Amino acid sequence: MNLMKKWWCASAMLWMLAACGGDDGQTPQSPDVGPDAEEGITVCTPDLQRLNEPTECLSDDMCPCGSFCSLGLCTYECTADADCAEGQVCGRFGTCRTPAEANAILPVASAPIGKLKPRQASQVPGPDAIVEVPLIAETSLDRARLSTRGGAQVRCPGEDEFVDACTLSELGLQAGDELRVAVRVTHPDATPDDAVAELVVIADNSRYSVSLPTLTQLPGHLSQDDIAAMAAPLQGRYRGTLRLVDAGARQGDNLRKTAAIPLMLEVNATLWESTPGQAIIQIDDPLNVLSAEAGVIGSLTYDTATGRGSAALPITRLLESTVAGQTSVINVETTSAEFLTSDAPRTISLAIDQQYIGSGATAPTVSWALDMVRVSDVTDPAPSPQADASLGYNPAARLLQDTPYEATLREILERIPASDDLVNFKPNNLAPIIRDEAGFPGEGVLPGAFIDQGFNSLALQYYFTSLFVGPNRNIGYPSTQDLSITQNRWNALLDTHPEVDADENRSDLIETTELDESLGGGIPCELSNMELTFIENGVTRTSPTYDDDFCDTLTRVLGCRLEDVAVDFDTGQVTFSEGTSNAHSYRMSGSVSRTCRFAYTLPSAAETPLCATPPQTYDQADWQTFGLENSLDPIVGDLKCRGSELGMAFPLDLNESATGAELLDACLEETLALAGAPTSLNGLADGELFHAVVGPESACVNVPRVLMALALQSRALRLDADVEDFAMGPEGLAHATAVTSRLMTRWIQLHAYFANEADQQSGMAAALSGGTNPVNTPSTEALYEASLQGWDLLFSPHVIAALMETSGAALQQPDYRVHRYGTEFGVGSDQSEPVASAILDALARQAKVGRILLEDRYGDTVERINAPVADLLPRLVVAQAVAADLHRRALTANPNLRWSDAYFASATRASSATGELLGYRNVLLKGDNPLGIDDNDLPLYFNPDGASGPSGRFGAISDFLLGTSIATDAWAPVAVAQAEASLAEARNSFVAQQDRRVRQAHDNRDFARWIEDVRNRYEATLRDYCGPLGENYLGDPNFDPTSCFIAPADEYPACAIDFDQWYRFWTDDDVMGRFCLHTEYNASTLTQDAGFTDEDARAFAQSCFGESIDEGESASVGACSGQGTVCMICDHDTSVTELPLERGILGLTTPRSLDAFIGDGQDGTDASGVRPVMAHAISSCRADFPTMNLEVPLPNNPLEEPDCLVGSLGEAHLEIVAATRDLEQAREAIAEHTDAYDIAMRSCWILESANAQLQTARENHLANMQGLRAAKAIADGVATAAAGVKDCASTVAGSDTSNPISAVFSAGSVGVACAAGAVETVANIVSIGLETGMENAQHEHDNLVAGLEAEAEFEICANDARMELVSLRTASIEVERAVFDLQRAHATLFELTHAALRVHESGNAYLERVENMEVPDASGDVWVNEKITTYAHDFQIAKRATYLAVRAVEYEYQASLAVRQAVFEAQTPMELRQNVLEQLWADANTRGINGSMPTELNTVVSLRDDILQLGDASLWPESLGPLTPAERFRILLADERFAVYEGATYLGQRLPFTLAPLGALGFETRGVPIFSQNDCAERLWAINASVLGQNIYQGSDTQNVRLDLLKRNTFFSQWCGVPAAGQPSFQMATVQPARNLFRVPGVGADFGQSQGGGRGVEDYSRARIQAFFNVDRGEFEGAEYASGQTAELAARGLYGDYALFIPADVISLEGGNGLNFNGIDDILLRFDYVSVAR
Repeated sequence: MNLMKKWWCASAMLWMLAACGGDDGQTPQSPDVGPDAEEGITVCTPDLQRLNEPTECLSDDMCPCGSFCSLGLCTYECTADADCAEGQVCGRFGTCRTPAEANAILPVASAPIGKLKPRQASQVPGPDAIVEVPLIAETSLDRARLSTRGGAQVRCPGEDEFVDACTLSELGLQAGDELRVAVRVTHPDATPDDAVAELVVIADNSRYSVSLPTLTQLPGHLSQDDIAAMAAPLQGRYRGTLRLVDAGARQGDNLRKTAAIPLMLEVNATLWESTPGQAIIQIDDPLNVLSAEAGVIGSLTYDTATGRGSAALPITRLLESTVAGQTSVINVETTSAEFLTSDAPRTISLAIDQQYIGSGATAPTVSWALDMVRVSDVTDPAPSPQADASLGYNPAARLLQDTPYEATLREILERIPASDDLVNFKPNNLAPIIRDEAGFPGEGVLPGAFIDQGFNSLALQYYFTSLFVGPNRNIGYPSTQDLSITQNRWNALLDTHPEVDADENRSDLIETTELDESLGGGIPCELSNMELTFIENGVTRTSPTYDDDFCDTLTRVLGCRLEDVAVDFDTGQVTFSEGTSNAHSYRMSGSVSRTCRFAYTLPSAAETPLCATPPQTYDQADWQTFGLENSLDPIVGDLKCRGSELGMAFPLDLNESATGAELLDACLEETLALAGAPTSLNGLADGELFHAVVGPESACVNVPRVLMALALQSRALRLDADVEDFAMGPEGLAHATAVTSRLMTRWIQLHAYFANEADQQSGMAAALSGGTNPVNTPSTEALYEASLQGWDLLFSPHVIAALMETSGAALQQPDYRVHRYGTEFGVGSDQSEPVASAILDALARQAKVGRILLEDRYGDTVERINAPVADLLPRLVVAQAVAADLHRRALTANPNLRWSDAYFASATRASSATGELLGYRNVLLKGDNPLGIDDNDLPLYFNPDGASGPSGRFGAISDFLLGTSIATDAWAPVAVAQAEASLAEARNSFVAQQDRRVRQAHDNRDFARWIEDVRNRYEATLRDYCGPLGENYLGDPNFDPTSCFIAPADEYPACAIDFDQWYRFWTDDDVMGRFCLHTEYNASTLTQDAGFTDEDARAFAQSCFGESIDEGESASVGACSGQGTVCMICDHDTSVTELPLERGILGLTTPRSLDAFIGDGQDGTDASGVRPVMAHAISSCRADFPTMNLEVPLPNNPLEEPDCLVGSLGEAHLEIVAATRDLEQAREAIAEHTDAYDIAMRSCWILESANAQLQTARENHLANMQGLRAAKAIADGVATAAAGVKDCASTVAGSDTSNPISAVFSAGSVGVACAAGAVETVANIVSIGLETGMENAQHEHDNLVAGLEAEAEFEICANDARMELVSLRTASIEVERAVFDLQRAHATLFELTHAALRVHESGNAYLERVENMEVPDASGDVWVNEKITTYAHDFQIAKRATYLAVRAVEYEYQASLAVRQAVFEAQTPMELRQNVLEQLWADANTRGINGSMPTELNTVVSLRDDILQLGDASLWPESLGPLTPAERFRILLADERFAVYEGATYLGQRLPFTLAPLGALGFETRGVPIFSQNDCAERLWAINASVLGQNIYQGSDTQNVRLDLLKRNTFFSQWCGVPAAGQPSFQMATVQPARNLFRVPGVGADFGQSQGGGRGVEDYSRARIQAFFNVDRGEFEGAEYASGQTAELAARGLYGDYALFIPADVISLEGGNGLNFNGIDDILLRFDYVSVAR
């Protein structure tokens, strides 16, 4: 639909009856202009019979002679002088006046004389056909008249009967008072059944009507038969959304609907029905979240009666990764897919549970919700379902095998030469028992045992038993552990026998097989009644008995599992010798009550490969001490290795002096080793082996060491405990988990650092890469790719399986140091970050970079736009499923989980960044302007004093914004030059940030300053969104972007909304309709998450009504019995807890199948998909609750006042208000012109009362009026729904901040909760075609007149009426335009609200992450530097200014320029200058269009004759009150309908009119140049006026007066060529004077501040004219005449809506000085404009 046809209007004055003058095509010279013209109105003789006939009217000139218009009826006070008091006469209008005023036009009252307005423009009667209509007094009011039509009757206050009309008197209403009247809709026999009933409310200064449609007449309503007729087959094409609703849920868990990063993706699907109940489904997947093949094809089976069934979806390939030369994959397996469909309208819903297989028995899981609506048929043949994708390997078997680096390390350890030195263990007892399939040689030493696939547990038990029950003070634990158990009660005895343990390297075994077997393979750790006897040279000494318990220490260090036993033991006499002469023996006895069963592997196995630094020539002894010691490195606080500089930390963490640039290059290079296989050991020996594998020590990360450590450490975690007898104990698992997590966390942080640097550098890297002294940085694409590759390690089977198998208890403490040595450390250390949090933090950073990569893809192919997103999302889905699973297990084990806050903070940032990424993708896919500037927004910035001559004026805007070269002071070049200067200033700062020491410990003072700078950055952004009135937005835990822009109620009480009053205003149908919609919206979705956005409201609905509302069930608004003031009460079940009603608690989302359609605006809204679904739900509810409001309007909405709103969000809200007001004005114009047309035609019948064809003509007119009334009812309904949308935006609440995961995601509630009315309104207006109905009415009128052979007077009268139809067309198009403006404004508010919440949540989350950090964030810090920030700001402004310059050139030269894409893609100021500005200068300097140069023209037109076309009615019968054009003009000037008041103050008269190119619309131009189609690109430059008449000004000899000409801020010109397909018929543009187009929401702008940013929602701009009296027309038309002219409306399109405003202070009121309307004959308007010849 071409909305811009709104200007198809033949210069019809929007409010006044019009009549054309002569028919010779020439402008007639007024016969009564000049000194001979008479003042006042011509005297006539009234006809008493005619006076007593009821005659409807809008103004006095519609009434017969001797009467005036009062409350919509022609009436009179007198018919003769005798009827008047002494000294008065009966005047021309049937009123008693002084003789001097008998025939004069009196000025309007200086105070408002009564306005009474219905609260809503449309209401539906209830089941009894009665509706109560609330009327609001806008001023003090004493009387009004109510009338009905279309089958309605009204029961006036105090009366019992319903009547057609009644007059109310002595009302005594004050402004704001409410009057309620009952209206009954009966549709009597004389009324057509499809006539729309109306109530007309007329007061002294207002006329409104309320449409009262039945349900069948309601726009978009569907009867049950209509709904049944909507039934569509299952086969077809579908559009809808795929939503990630949960992640990490284990089988049997309840769906929590709290995915860490909720996703909502628009998808398409196709269904082919093979047989009833069987179908093939193909789901398109352009972002690869379901399959790497961009789609899934499966089958459906369902019950045709219930629509319920299931889907069988194939296993699909999702991801592939290569680690250490071994490739693994992640496939998607659908474990369940529940299906639901309904046929009228046809929708489908799938609840899909999936798991990611390829890594072990426990797989990450996700839950998807697919909700779609059928949009078209499909004729393509059905494809076959896809075959299942295979892994190509057995995951369980692979987990039991060595990883490549495990196998390599095993081989190295096997080949360690034997040691010549004594070792503190006996190899024969420690030799592993190797499984055959492992291929590992039989004999091994201790290091090999640490990585083996199975220990000889009994051999190990022998060894450790001998340690703990043997008399050895130095209880040594070989290799990597320090086990210091010093509670041996026999130390004192041992002190007397140093010879027993003199050799610290010796440890003897106790050969007591029986004891070991009786202990069941466990190490004794809880001992009692222990007794030690020494026998030395025949002397026996016995120790006192003692008890000992070191089980907790043992399980922590060894990871063994504690078991209860009951074993008594006696070693017997054990003999040992010291030297050659002394013989010694001892004997031990006691009881064992607990043992520690040795684990499958040790919890510290990673320490060997991390710490091993064997010499080039080494043996077994060299491997004994490799491990971590109880000391921390001084930089990041990781544990250090014994005897080396290595440790748990990555090498980059240990180099405090390393710069960011150095480390970035090194890390990018070294991480590439992840995919490569281990170095071959062929041809190597001895010390070469290990060093060949790990290579030289790294600057960033030694990937082989990390992979070996992860493989060893994760072994116990990734194996199924049911298979292995020796599962690790809880302490051991916690230790092993912490080590594994630390390694993975650090790996993920490193790759997050790549993304962080890409983000921080992106703004300047490209700008600094050229020139003579370039700054080299890796490209954003390279860093993004490197960052994403980091997930390959997480997704490798041995890592992901280890994490998924870990118990919740083991996940409690992520700091491995606590487990290693039992020491608590600070929470701000790197080591305290859990891997789940690190995963989400990395995803957040990667999503930001993905968003950056999209910035240069405006206008690109869908594939290129999708590419960065499709690279991230599959990884994001799997990774967050792992993170969510880890968090859920840990939280289940301990509700007070120490790292839960950190997890939620990271989830918030990730959700925010992902939402921004997907939102920007949608902007690009829809072709929306990424700068947020609508194509109709004209940058009307210029300097009128600097423009001279036709070319200068024609290009005034582009000259001001663009200039002619970089040296000019035009804004775009200045902004670009400023950005270039800022770039030069920021260069050193950028280099300094690159060279910062990324791992240097914080200086407390600098760190505090940096934290404050970060906080201030977020706070400044929020202040731009919310305005300057609030304090500490960032620190407000209750921050709500849906209200932060409202002036605080405690300081500005007038801005507070009384929600209690609002809820009390809800009717029973409003309440029950809302619950019904909640039920209906949920009916078509399996996830049951549509409807109420508030969980308390959902719970109340479920408790009170269940799944449906049964007969006799109801809820109502009432006083709370407990907490709260106003509550929702379940009437039929008092046991249901009351629901306190607060702001936004009853907000609704639309059906989930429509999520993909919401916010698309005009072009993207697919009415075929939206309207049926919305209409079905709404119609079903209205069938039961007919008077329900879709959005209940606020009784008084203070948020329509500009003074109550601040910030970018406030401006966005005001745009909604402005669009709603435009819509209301257009609706009122439709109502006014409809009445005017009807009244005018009925007046015309009087002239042709004797015509035989009159009856047929009247019948045709009634039929035409019926259509017009129906169209008017449509406009009323649309305006009512739109008003609800406006008020909904004021009442919706923010997201539930108690749920951090969903907080950002649900910020869309401000859009979705109000979208029901917006979507339905747009869908209705699109489908109904209001403008087409008005065009048809015009054609019917023409046919009617053509078929009636009438006199000339009738032709003139009928032409008056016809002009009302032209105005109706204009108003109908204005309705449509305003509806779509409302939709766009609503979408803008939604986006900005979402953005503000993202800033608040991500800002707090980031600060929570970094505030307690002891060293810079391992994932990278935000660069906070004033010069860099200044450049970023200046470059954004430069892009915006350059784009506005592009729009200026496009507007002025009617061109669509490709360089606008160059603006969006520009990454440097130089690119803006070279690729955009220089091209614009070349285009604009031609100063012409299609070879034609602009010309400066002026036209003088008569407001009375040329524009308003007030025809000569002086020849009408005297009884009808003949009037000359001058008299009609005088009446018009003083008409009360055009009086403007502000409160009780009279401001003046506002006379509206429209200027249009009549020739282009097929009408006569009447010789007026501006009505012709000979010109194009017409733009107004100056305007002037001259008032014609005699005795124009009373009380002074002044020769001029101030008049204001108002011009609507939407205007148009004619195209110079044929408009392209899809373009409007005219060149349209809009200017928003209150909006500064240079302002970037969330950033602000001081640039261009004087060019907008004011307050208000005015739809007209004002120009002040000093109008001189009776200027000779020839002089007035002269090129040199400029007295009193103004250029305040310059550069706007010439055509559009205007209004002449006459200020009250220049009008003669009550005999005072001022304009005398009785002496004014006409007003000449001069339009100076520039144009191009066509």
